[in-house]
Amino acid sequence: MERKEKSFYGLTEKYSVLADSPEIRHGLYQALNKKIAVASGSYNRGKRAGLWHFYNAAGKLIQHYNYSTRTLTYEAPEDASSSMRYVLDNSFTANDTVVKPIKPGGVFFGYLPYLKHFVLPHDIYNGDADQFMAVVELLVSPGGRLADYKIRVGSQLYNYNKVADMSLDLLDEEDKQFVPATLNGQPVAISVFITCRINHRGQLEYR
Repeated sequence: MERKEKSFYGLTEKYSVLADSPEIRHGLYQALNKKIAVASGSYNRGKRAGLWHFYNAAGKLIQHYNYSTRTLTYEAPEDASSSMRYVLDNSFTANDTVVKPIKPGGVFFGYLPYLKHFVLPHDIYNGDADQFMAVVELLVSPGGRLADYKIRVGSQLYNYNKVADMSLDLLDEEDKQFVPATLNGQPVAISVFITCRINHRGQLEYR
């Protein structure tokens, strides 16, 4: 059985499900930004399997990831204008080699699950949302597991700063997994900060 539905960030998902269990995805999957593919691959009984391909919002290839072998086969250099910032807990020097964590799904599609659970604070009026910024804060452990998930909302104009501790239970298992950051080849903990704007619907968008 094939299905098509609108999802977060204005994407359209096209996928197949099991005939006897329509809630379980099985077979080909594609996510489209209008008519541009941003993710394609396949599911095996509800889990991503085999080689997946991920693109940015404009359709530029940014990642190949094999979910069956848990291996990254291609990762494009991150754009200098990216909304992402990475902060290593350990001290390091210019002579050290630091490798950022990799999110299966890439820097566009892969991080959307952390944006979609945002709820506009009740004391912010929708019409003023463009005066506020939000930062999604993720702590990734040396084992490549998501250890903490927060969303900070602030405004200099309104002298506003609030932090929401987000439950990891909101996320699917795949959204809790990363290829860990390394320092001189050794896995280390790292924080990922995603700067976002709040749109007129009270939802987060990459800046």
